[in-house]
Amino acid sequence: MSITFSTARAAVAKRTGPHHSGTVTTALAASTAVIDTGIEDEFYDDDDLNGEWIQITSEKNDTSQKRIEDHTGAGGILAVHGDVYTTDSADLATYEITRFKGDDIKDALNNSMSSQYDRIWNEYIDSTLLTRVNQVRYTKPSGITDIFRIFIEEPINPEFDENILYNEGASVTFEAWEESTYPDGASTPVNITCSKYGGVDQQEEWVPVQDGNYIMKMVTSGSAGYVPWSIDDPTYYAGQRVVVSVKAYCLTASEFTVKVDDGVGTSESSSHGGTGMEYIRVSHDMADVPTEFTVTVESAGNTVVGYAFHIIVSRAEYYPEEVWTPVAGWAEFESLIEFNRKLTAGRVMRVIGKKTLTAFTTHTSTTELDEPQAQILYWAAVKELFEQKMFSLVHHDNNPYISKLEWAEYKLAESRKFGMVRPPIDRTPVM
Repeated sequence: MSITFSTARAAVAKRTGPHHSGTVTTALAASTAVIDTGIEDEFYDDDDLNGEWIQITSEKNDTSQKRIEDHTGAGGILAVHGDVYTTDSADLATYEITRFKGDDIKDALNNSMSSQYDRIWNEYIDSTLLTRVNQVRYTKPSGITDIFRIFIEEPINPEFDENILYNEGASVTFEAWEESTYPDGASTPVNITCSKYGGVDQQEEWVPVQDGNYIMKMVTSGSAGYVPWSIDDPTYYAGQRVVVSVKAYCLTASEFTVKVDDGVGTSESSSHGGTGMEYIRVSHDMADVPTEFTVTVESAGNTVVGYAFHIIVSRAEYYPEEVWTPVAGWAEFESLIEFNRKLTAGRVMRVIGKKTLTAFTTHTSTTELDEPQAQILYWAAVKELFEQKMFSLVHHDNNPYISKLEWAEYKLAESRKFGMVRPPIDRTPVM
């Protein structure tokens, strides 16, 4: 669920004046001319586009913004103000014509993310908090300004018959370590130093053991690496869909993934997001004639620390469901969350709330919004742009932007009816 700046810019431009996007028919040269014969039919009269803005959106002059000084309808010739363009040779650049400068549209959109925060926001899910022994106060996750709900994880027990690794005798909770460098059932890691973590060591670091007494600590070496598990008799799983899941904790994004290799093809999960406790999971359709069945926890090659709590490898239909229990009896106090009781220690806390939308920066940058709420952002930006124009012409008796501003305010009010609504919250007062 997201929109790009280029989409939002075009939406605002269409609501504020002439708008056209296209591709030049003559490559930009070391001059102030932009030529596109394709605009002749739409803007055929001379000077139709005088005073508008043109932004180049590709090739060597990408992001260049200039005001159009003179428009010749025949031939689609635009003469712009300012320095000459950089020569594109034979490459044909794309462009966009708008009433307002592209940077002004971007600023108006970004400002509107704040002014309309009561109706549009980024619903944010954080899983970095872990419940602690004898603790009732926790620091509110960074970035969340308002909390909606809190859930506590009910841990999955990986020791079930349909867990293929468990059936083969592997230590799927990483309790047993016959070798000091990897848990039972795994093989020698490559460029990852693995160690048994828990017991007394647990007091030295801020990661609780959950499913037993020990977990697997992983320290990456700065080079891409992996921890492998090999499953016997891969042909037994021919043509079947398998799911691999590793419960892992890490505060560095894009470092850890899980991968399946059947000797014919591979499948790899999305990267761990670096938000704390997450499940990294991938499904894989085994080949009709697999020559191996290897599962790996992959490292991207940075030097970081991560923790693995358990591993599950099962046929898709047997993968256990995750359960999250809603928690009542909490309140926000500035930067803290306070509960009216002690929670079961060693559990992931999932905090759901809102934060400000991500500001636009480039053509391709995105923000966490979609229709119909995007209309609120567009009309709020239009309103701000018309306000700026109206105040700049405040001494004119017949200000043409007064009626435009009134129209934008009406459209904004209508679009806000479809805004996001905060869900009900069960907040038993803290005693």
